[in-house]
Order: sequence, then structure tokens, then C-alpha cells
Amino acid sequence: MSISARLNDIQKKAVAMGRNREAALAVILPRLMGAVLRYGHLKYDRDSIRGAFVASEAIDVWVQSHRHYVYLSVRYLRRIQVFSCRIYSDGGGDTLNQQISIIGWDRSVSNRGWQSVIFDRFDYDSGWLLNVPQEVIVPNVVRALNQYIEAHPQRHVQ
Repeated sequence: MSISARLNDIQKKAVAMGRNREAALAVILPRLMGAVLRYGHLKYDRDSIRGAFVASEAIDVWVQSHRHYVYLSVRYLRRIQVFSCRIYSDGGGDTLNQQISIIGWDRSVSNRGWQSVIFDRFDYDSGWLLNVPQEVIVPNVVRALNQYIEAHPQRHVQ
């Protein structure tokens, strides 16, 4: 059973704000994936779907498929980039079983509040894109995002 499944939201907030980066990722990423899966809208870029996003008053979450990974980005208060990573299913990452490669993570005192806000704003955890089988030839994480996009045509946003 994952750490995220064993804790309530108050405990998850404490873990997310804590010093242990691996434990924080283990509660933050499922909440971000749950937000996109449950509330995500599709975004077009020059007549092709580029990814899915969730926008709220405090947090914007964006996932975008690339050839070998899915890019995840989080903005806080609509202007501050506070987290970004690549999600791999081919072992290309450097943390969480080689699934995640952190690009940027603002855990500063002035901006770390986003790690708590996601548990207030979004109410669902999911292993989506985090629990896809590892595959070296065709990255399953990219396939999973593309299947989600194809299955939700009603959520398209221009």
C-alpha cells in the first residue's frame, strides 16, 4: 500500500511540506494526477492536442506528452512556476523508481504553500501516469496520456 493511500489529507499536507523529498513526492504527485484525471481539460496548440490542464484560483496543473516522457508543470497563484518534472515509463527518471526527473521544485518559505493548497483544492489521488508498466521501446506513460486525451473529447478547450 502506498504512503498516499495510508494517510488522510491533513497528514498528507504535513508530509508534503516536510523535509523528506521522496515522501513529499509520494503524496504530491498522486494528488496532481488525480486533479488532472478528474478535472482536466484538453488544450489545443495549432490544431493538435498538446496536453491536459486544470486551472483553479491558486493552482494550475499542466501535463503534456512528448516523445519519451510526459512533462508536468505546476504554477502557484497563476504566475509562479513552483514545480516541474518529467514522468517516464522507460526508466529515464532519477527518483521514485526511475519514473520522475525533477526539473524544478520551489520549496522556499515564500512559495511552499502550494504543496498544502493542492490538498484543499483537489480531492482525489490517482496513480494515473505514475503506475504505468515500465516499457523501454514505446513509453507507456505517453500512451496513457494520449489515450486519456482521445477518451475525453468533451473536455477540449481552444
